[in-house]
Amino acid sequence: MLNCAGCVLVIGAIAQPQSAPLAPITPAAPPAAVPATPTTPAKDAAPVAPEKAAPAKITITVEADEAPDLKEWAEKAKAICEEWYPKLAEELKSDGFTPRTTAKIVFVKAARYPAATGGGTITVNAEYLRKHMNDYGMMVHELAHVVQAYPRNKGEVGWLTEGIADYVRFWVYEPKVRQAKIDVKKASYKDSYRTSAAFLGWLVGKYDKEIVTKLNARMRKGGCDLTVFKDLTGKSVDDLWKEFVEAGAPSAPELPKAAEPTATKPEEKKPQEKK
Repeated sequence: MLNCAGCVLVIGAIAQPQSAPLAPITPAAPPAAVPATPTTPAKDAAPVAPEKAAPAKITITVEADEAPDLKEWAEKAKAICEEWYPKLAEELKSDGFTPRTTAKIVFVKAARYPAATGGGTITVNAEYLRKHMNDYGMMVHELAHVVQAYPRNKGEVGWLTEGIADYVRFWVYEPKVRQAKIDVKKASYKDSYRTSAAFLGWLVGKYDKEIVTKLNARMRKGGCDLTVFKDLTGKSVDDLWKEFVEAGAPSAPELPKAAEPTATKPEEKKPQEKK
C-alpha cells in the first residue's frame, strides 16, 4: 500500500501543440446594383399605328323564281355587288359601325319602282329590268342603301339618303356616265337622286373631300338636320346651293377632285446685283 502522507503528488500537464489563429472572415461586398431599364418610350419613338380593319365582305343570295330568264343577269349583278361592297363600306364608314355581312336580291314580276331596298333585301322590278339590261348601276345605288342603314332623321334631310346613294353610284362606281344638265330654275338640293348627288359632288371638290363620309356618319347617328352643313363648311345649305348654281351647277364628276388646302412656298428673294 502506498502511503502518500506527507507527499505531494505533482502531475505535469502534457503540452498540446498550438495552431495558428484563424484570420477574421471579411464579408463579401454586395453585388453592384443594375439600373432598371426605363419603361417609358423615348420621346422620338414613332407611335404604333392601330391595326387597320379588314375590308367589309358580304354574301349575297339571289331569288329569281318570278323571273327565271333574268337569272344570268342576277348572277352578274351579285358579283358586281360583292366586289364593290368593301369600297362602298369604306366610302360610307363611321366610328363604331359594322356593316351587315349578308344580303338578298329578290326579283318580282312587276312593281311601281325599278328597285327598292329594305334592310338587307334588294327588290328588283323584272319588268323594268328587261328594258334596261345594262343598268347595273341601279344595283350599286341599292347596295349603298344596304350599307347606309340609317335610323330616323328629320324630314328636312331625307333627300340626303338618295343623294348619297346616287353620289356613290355616279361619282364612285360609274363617273363617266353622261348626266343631263340641271335646270337651275326648277332644281333644288332637296330633289334627291342625281341633282342632290351633283350638289354633293361639287361640295367634295370645293370644300372637303370627305364631306359625304361625314354627312353619312351624321345621318347614321340619327337626329341629323340641315345645320350639319354649317357645322362642316361654315355656311348654310342654301348659301352653298347658291354657290353651286353660280358655278354652273356641274352635273357630272369631271373636275375638280378633292378640295384640300395647299401649302404655299415662301417667295424666294433674288440676290441683289453688285454695282
